[in-house]
Amino acid sequence: RWRIMKKLLVAFFISAAAIFAAQYCIAADAPKPAGKTKSDLKVDKETLKKKVRTLSNGDTVTGSIPISKELCMNFPRLLDSYIGYLMPWVDIKEVDGAIGAKNINAVYQPQDFVKAVNTAMGKYACRLKNIPATEVVIKQKIQAGIPLYWFCSEDNNIWGYVAARAQERKNYKADDWKKLLAQKGYKPNVSQQNIRGYSSFVVLGYNPKTGEIGISSANNSESLSWITIQEMKKYNVMLVEAAW
Repeated sequence: RWRIMKKLLVAFFISAAAIFAAQYCIAADAPKPAGKTKSDLKVDKETLKKKVRTLSNGDTVTGSIPISKELCMNFPRLLDSYIGYLMPWVDIKEVDGAIGAKNINAVYQPQDFVKAVNTAMGKYACRLKNIPATEVVIKQKIQAGIPLYWFCSEDNNIWGYVAARAQERKNYKADDWKKLLAQKGYKPNVSQQNIRGYSSFVVLGYNPKTGEIGISSANNSESLSWITIQEMKKYNVMLVEAAW
């Protein structure tokens, strides 16, 4: 009886080992899930550059940014989409969770927020890089097809004013509009007292003829508001680019 039992045990262990080996081989040969590594999803900067278009009035615009499919509770408008577009190998939900755990408000603590995002994205070998809000730098980035993300202060009137002015500019040629901009520059009614908080936009365009920057609170480069570089500098809090 012991010999029979011994033979059965040996047969059992041999069968189990064979099944384990077969499962291991299947797992080893299975392809890696898509969208998990930087090497699989690294953004081709030449492709981004090819998306740049220059319109007849001199507006140079990047491609639009697809809206993120993830629901990120701790991100300001479109920043999750911005990261997902340029650095798609980042697990944005993981970053969102890390931000939420630190209880940092992107609206009122933008510098701390970006630092926290960069810490959470460290494992992905990418970050949001702070860059100067100058005409030269913005022109260089837009021409390279790289959208930017802008944190800014706001008051009660400026963004409505800029949006209305962007509609009016459509009726003018670039040279004529440039002459009018000096008269149509935004002038707050009560300097500094109208400041009420922070906002953020994606930067998707630049016009070298007029010195205007194309900003959007949506994801569409077709419907931009245009702000002068002087206005932008006045309300600038922080301008960042995706660095990978």
